[in-house]
Amino acid sequence: MSHHHAQRGHTVSARFHAWLAHHGESLHDALRRLKRRPFGYLLSMLVIAVSLTIPITLLATLHGARTALAGWTKEAAQLQLFLKPTVSHREAEALLRTLREDPLIAEPRLITPEEGLAQLARAHALDGVLSELKDNPLPTVIELKPRSAADLEVLRTRLAVRPEVDTVRMDSEAVQRLRGLINAGERLTLIFLIILAPALAITVGNTIRLELERHAEEVRLLQLIGATHAFIRRPLLYAGAILGLGGTLLGLLFAGLAMRLLLQAAADSGWLITLPSLPPYLVLTLIPIGTLLGILAAWLASALQIRRIHPA
Repeated sequence: MSHHHAQRGHTVSARFHAWLAHHGESLHDALRRLKRRPFGYLLSMLVIAVSLTIPITLLATLHGARTALAGWTKEAAQLQLFLKPTVSHREAEALLRTLREDPLIAEPRLITPEEGLAQLARAHALDGVLSELKDNPLPTVIELKPRSAADLEVLRTRLAVRPEVDTVRMDSEAVQRLRGLINAGERLTLIFLIILAPALAITVGNTIRLELERHAEEVRLLQLIGATHAFIRRPLLYAGAILGLGGTLLGLLFAGLAMRLLLQAAADSGWLITLPSLPPYLVLTLIPIGTLLGILAAWLASALQIRRIHPA
């Protein structure tokens, strides 16, 4: 009995080593195919790379804009309290003192109607026009910042119900709208990538199909000696993986170059913008997805084509 178990274990081990050896041979065979037809493989990789360049560049740019917005939100986290016209200067000063004692509030500042009118005149060069006004239409305003950007909405809700306050304006609303646009842009780009995936799979599949057509006699010979479809297909799966991986890497390279050209063009136009390099999450996500897509496309193309090749 022990001899039978030992023999069975030896058989399983031999099969496993044979399986590993064939995977190694399949990889070498795929690399030999690439070496024999470098132009055809490179052309397929370039098609994949060019197709991926625009969405990758868009995703990287939107990621950079989101990172920049994180800093802008902290800077723009400011509330403006427009007081009611009936609030006197003394009541405004009392409210300012109350706000200074609030632990959630930092840097409250009172802007009188006169100061607001002077700021408006300086900003828009309207000194002559505004000096002719008999009555100052501007309200008293208190500007303040939260100690934490997370408390901004809480403060807005709490201060809006105070009897002295007419309206509350949050300067970061524009930033929030821009963040919504960035989210929409990222979703649209991801949808575009999903739609693009079948086209890229067709590119890989067509290369694999042509490869099988060139080696149809070799496939027939393997079928005659009893080789399974999986055995015949395995080198082609490695070829698909090489096409998917190579195309994705070239696409990431082209996207990096496109971002550099974009920054250079902006600098030449006088726009000093900064974009980070390709985010690591994007690189680490696209590389395995591109490789798996190449394998899947090669599997589908080879499965269909091998069935059409019958032994003589």
